[in-house]
Amino acid sequence: MNATEQQKTPSTDILAYASGDGVTSVILNSIMNFAMLFYTQVIGLDATLAGLAISVSIFWDAVTDPVMGHITDNTRSRWGKRHPYMLVGGLLTIFFYVLLWLVPDGLENKYAVFAWLMGFNLLMRTAITVFLVPYNALGFEICTDYAGRSKLQGVRWAFNMFINILTAFGWVLFFPDRPEGQLKATAEAGNYVGLVGACVIIGLALLAVVLITTRKYAHDSRNEPTEGNKPSAMFRDIFQTLSDPLPRMVYLMTIIAITSATFVGSVQIYVYEFFMEFSSVQKTIVHSSTMVAFAIGSLAGAGLAKRIDKKSVIFVGVSLGLVGNILLCLLFVGGIVPRDFAPFECCGLKLSGGLLIFMLFHDLFWLGVGTMIPSSYAMVADVSEIGKIQTGKLRDGSYSAVLSFVFKASQSLGVFFSGFVLTRMGFEAAQEHYSLEIMKKVTLAGFLSGAVFAAIALIPIWKYPITRAYLEKIRKLG
Repeated sequence: MNATEQQKTPSTDILAYASGDGVTSVILNSIMNFAMLFYTQVIGLDATLAGLAISVSIFWDAVTDPVMGHITDNTRSRWGKRHPYMLVGGLLTIFFYVLLWLVPDGLENKYAVFAWLMGFNLLMRTAITVFLVPYNALGFEICTDYAGRSKLQGVRWAFNMFINILTAFGWVLFFPDRPEGQLKATAEAGNYVGLVGACVIIGLALLAVVLITTRKYAHDSRNEPTEGNKPSAMFRDIFQTLSDPLPRMVYLMTIIAITSATFVGSVQIYVYEFFMEFSSVQKTIVHSSTMVAFAIGSLAGAGLAKRIDKKSVIFVGVSLGLVGNILLCLLFVGGIVPRDFAPFECCGLKLSGGLLIFMLFHDLFWLGVGTMIPSSYAMVADVSEIGKIQTGKLRDGSYSAVLSFVFKASQSLGVFFSGFVLTRMGFEAAQEHYSLEIMKKVTLAGFLSGAVFAAIALIPIWKYPITRAYLEKIRKLG
C-alpha cells in the first residue's frame, strides 16, 4: 500500500463526513423514541403489533443491505459509486418518513393501522438502505489508517448523538407537561406534527451538507472493471465476505450488542414516562444525557484506540454498561432509592437526587455502548483493507452492507423483544397510568436484560487478532 493510501485524513473532512449520519439519525431516533408512543397512545395500536411492524421493517432493511452493497461496489458513473445513491436514498427516506405519521382517520381496524405502519416503514427502510450502505462504504474509503478509522467512526457517532440530543428536546418543545387530570401530551396527535416537521428540515439540511462537502471523494468510476450486478455475482460477493472469519467475529459481537442497546432504548421511554414519572423537562435532561454519554464514549473510544487495541476498547465499554444497568436496577427497582428522593430546584427547574442518581447509572450504560459501536465499524474497515490486500478486490460496499445487515437485524430483534416484553408485563395500549409493580417489571426486564446481552457480546470478540501491529504486518506482506 503506498503512502497516499495511508495518509492522514484532515479533521475537517472527517467532520464533514460525520454530518451525513445525522440524515438517518434524526429520522430513525424520532421513530425509535416517539413512534411506539404515537401508535400505542394516540392510535391505540397494541404494543406487540406496533413493535412487530417496526421490527419487520428493520429486518427488511437489513436483508436489502447486502444487495445494495454489491450494487454500489459495481456501479460505474462519472459521479462515483456512492454519491448518486446517497442523494436518491436520502430524499426518499424523508418522503416516506412523513407518510409514516399520516395515518388516515378512517383506519379504525387495528390490522389496517398495522398494515399502514409496516408498509411505509418498509418503503422508508428501503430508502435508508440506498443511502446508508454507500455512506458507510464512503467512510471506509475516506480514512485508511488504523487509528484514523477509530477517529472517523468516533466523530461520526458523536455527531449522531448531537443530533439525537436535538431530538430529545422534542419532549419540551412538542410534548409539554399538562396539569394533573388532563390528557398527556404524548396522547395528542397534533403534538407530533411539529416534531416531524423539525426532523424533515434537519434531515434535508444535513443531506445537502454531506453531499457537497464530500464530493471530492467521489471519483469517476466508468473505466473501472466490474463483475456486474447479476444475482450470482452478488451472492458470491456476500459468500466471500462471510467466509472470512475476521469480520464474522465482529458481526456476531455487533448482533448481540445492538440487540441489547435497542432493547434498552425502546423500553427506557416507558420507564421515563410511567415508572420514574419524569416531567417533560426532566425527560429532556435524562434523555439528552444518555446521548451526551454515548458521544463521550465514542470520542473516548477513539482516543483509547491510539493506545490500546480496539478489542480492549470493547471490553472497557461492556464493563461500564454492566455496572451502570445492574446498579440502576438494584437501586430503583429494589427500592433502595425512592424515585422522588431529595427534591430540589436549580435555575427554576424541579430536580431531585433520585433523578441525578438514575441519570448517573443510566448514562454509564450508554457511555459503554458509545465505545462499542464505533469500534465495531472501525474493526470492519480494518478487515476490509486486509481482504483487499489478500484478494486484490475492493469490497468496502459488501463489508459495509453485511455490517449494516447485522446492525439492523439486531435492531429488529431489540424492538420486537421490547414490544413483546411490554405486553407480557401487563402494558396495555392507550392507557394513562400503570401500577408500580408493572413498571418495576418493565424496568427490571429492560435494563437487566440489556446488561446481560452486553456481557454475552464479549464472547465472539475474545480471540479477535487484529491490532495496529497485525495490520502493519499484513500491509508489508501484501
